[in-house]
Amino acid sequence: MAFASEDLKPDLTHEGLKDKVLKNKKTQEKIDLSEEKPPNWVHSIGLLTVYFDDGTLKQGFGALLREGHFITTADLVQNAKDFPKNIYVKMQDDSAKPLICIAKLEVSALDTQKGLALLKTIDYTDEYCNIRDQSFYHKRIFDLYYLDIFAHRVPMIIAYNTDKVEMNKKMLFPLIKGYYTFSASSINKQKRLFYYDKKLKRNLFYAYGIARNFDVKMGNPFFDEKGNLIGIYTRTAYYNEPVIVHENIIKSFLCNLQADFKLYTWNERDCRIFQYNLIENMKDIVQDSGY
Repeated sequence: MAFASEDLKPDLTHEGLKDKVLKNKKTQEKIDLSEEKPPNWVHSIGLLTVYFDDGTLKQGFGALLREGHFITTADLVQNAKDFPKNIYVKMQDDSAKPLICIAKLEVSALDTQKGLALLKTIDYTDEYCNIRDQSFYHKRIFDLYYLDIFAHRVPMIIAYNTDKVEMNKKMLFPLIKGYYTFSASSINKQKRLFYYDKKLKRNLFYAYGIARNFDVKMGNPFFDEKGNLIGIYTRTAYYNEPVIVHENIIKSFLCNLQADFKLYTWNERDCRIFQYNLIENMKDIVQDSGY
C-alpha cells in the first residue's frame, strides 16, 4: 500500500467544543443502556435513504467521519449496475430527539471486495430534504459528532487460531425505536470469520459473524463500551452472508483512498502507523508460510 505525504489541512472549527466532547468520550468508561440520554456515538449515525433511477429505494445506516464524509456498506449504494440517483441522510443531535433530514450525499468511493463505500456531502438540506445553505445546526453536528476511528488503536492481528472462533464480546449498535429516534442496543455473542489467502496459504481474520435472525440493518456500525467504532455490518466478497467487517479493514479502505485521491479527511500519521503495523504483522505471516 502507498500513502500520501502531503500535510493535512488543520480543522479550526469549534475547537473548544470538540475538545470538550472528545475529553468526555475518553473519560466515559461505561455506558448504561438504561439511561434516557443516549451515548455520544448515537449522534454520529445517519439513516441513509438511497434512490435509484428505476424507482428502487434502499435504506440503511452510515457513520459520520470528518468533513461530512460517511462510511457505509457498498451493498446499500448499488442496485445491480446502477448507481444512486439521490442519497439523503437523516440524523439527530442532543437538541432534539427526532431524526431530521440534514444533507444530500453522493458516492465518493466503493470497494465491493471489502463491502465498503465512502459517501461525501454535496448539499445541505432542511428537515424536508430541500436544498438550503449550511446552518449552524449542520455545522454543529458535523464538527461535534464525527468519528475519529484512528484514535482507537487495536493490535494488527490478522491471523488467529481458527480452532477458537467463538467469542463473547459486548458490541453496541444503534437501533431506531419509538418517536423515530436512535437508541443503543447490544449483542454479546459473535464468531470470528476468516478468508483463505492463496498466496500466504493462511486463513486471515477480517470480520465477525452474528445470528441471521438478528435485527440489524445494512451499514449498521458497531461500537465497544467506550464508544469506539469496531465494525460495520456489510456484505463482502469473502462470504455469502452479511458480516461485521472489522475496524482494521475499514482503516485499510480509508488509508488506500487517502493515498489514491489525496483526501485530507484523516491523519496521515495514523495511516503510516497503521501501514507499519500491517507490514510487521505480514512479515510474521510470510515467515511462518515459508516465503
